[in-house]
Amino acid sequence: MYPDSIKVPLFLYVGNRDVSYLAPTGEFARKINESGGTSKMIVVNGDHFSSLGEAISLSIEEFKSINP
Repeated sequence: MYPDSIKVPLFLYVGNRDVSYLAPTGEFARKINESGGTSKMIVVNGDHFSSLGEAISLSIEEFKSINP
């Protein structure tokens, strides 16, 4: 992990049943923010695979809000 190398806002989507990734993703987001970067961890419903649909939909909406 190189959190200080993140130069643009980073949105991290993780499933609430994806127990292997919840804690590490939160830790990475925290380290990015502490090193002066911008990150946001978004927890969606599902596991590593079943969370994809919601994560993709939310990321599309995030991009639309950045560049309307």
